[in-house]
Amino acid sequence: MDQNNPDKGVLYEIATILKEGGIVALPTETVYGLAVCVDIPEAVERLRRIKNRPGDKPFPIQIWPSKKVFSLTPKDKIAPNAYRLIQRFWPGPLTVIFPAMDKERFGEKVGIRVSAHRVVQELLGLGDLVVYMPSANPSGSPPAQSLQEVISYFPKGLDAVVASGGVEGKASTVVDITTSPWKIAREGAVPAQEIRRVEQSRRIVFVCTGNSCRSVMAEYYLKKLLSQREGTEEVEVYSCGIMVVDGIGGATPVVVEMLAREGMDASRHVRRAINESLLLGADLIFVMERYHEDVILRYLPFLRGRIYLLGEFIEDLSTDPEIPDPIGGSWEVYEETYSKIKKAVNRILDLITGGKK
Repeated sequence: MDQNNPDKGVLYEIATILKEGGIVALPTETVYGLAVCVDIPEAVERLRRIKNRPGDKPFPIQIWPSKKVFSLTPKDKIAPNAYRLIQRFWPGPLTVIFPAMDKERFGEKVGIRVSAHRVVQELLGLGDLVVYMPSANPSGSPPAQSLQEVISYFPKGLDAVVASGGVEGKASTVVDITTSPWKIAREGAVPAQEIRRVEQSRRIVFVCTGNSCRSVMAEYYLKKLLSQREGTEEVEVYSCGIMVVDGIGGATPVVVEMLAREGMDASRHVRRAINESLLLGADLIFVMERYHEDVILRYLPFLRGRIYLLGEFIEDLSTDPEIPDPIGGSWEVYEETYSKIKKAVNRILDLITGGKK
């Protein structure tokens, strides 16, 4: 099967085999795997027998698209850095062990992977399938890296074998994010150093209404401060707005000029709408007004403990901690707004960097 343009008719045939309880050998970008539908116990038992897999050792699950992960693990149980991990490496050669949503079915934990191989993606997507997919080998033997090795290992017992390119031969890295620090159960195609870098990273998100004034000021000013401190390379800073058409428009001319006077170039800033992916991966979310928080919590209520009014961090604040929108105001109004934002951002800098200079 052409890995870049898999035949949809054949994929439907394979999906039917899986839905009828079959075992199918499939290529991934790492090694070959053996797939069975997770909701067919007889197929799972057959798979366990031909692999000679111990009953207490669970099989990893393959999904497509990535958002299906939330049908298997609670969204509110994924820490921000764990969410950034799957954003960074999915689809790809990374298996992540999460807390299981259905403990009766899967136990306390569930290992999930999203392959970058298009054949797997198209098959799971077209068939709306969730499959167990361990490597294609008897337990204790090296994973199959070719069609010939699959057939050599399993001359009988498979219902279909898919031949395709793109198999690189190095197994996926397996990371258990239910422990602190994360446990790298197996180092494979993704280096452990890259995993640890994401684990130790942080993400800060500033939210306003239009992502053209206040949140832009905060984003660019914090980035400037972080650039002047050592050991802050893994701190991500973003801004977004709750009433924005994503990718349309930029910062207001006043903000661009104001930041330029302090050596910051916001001339290429593109407005960003709030989105679930950005917020789930945020350690701290700073809003300008209370209703910004209300909008976020309406959809993601479990983020309450990560959201703060930026104005609460102004040390000499004697008024309401909300920072009003300066849009349409004079230069002086913008200056007053920017002054408040700078005071607050300076105050939270040590919180973000742990006091590093």
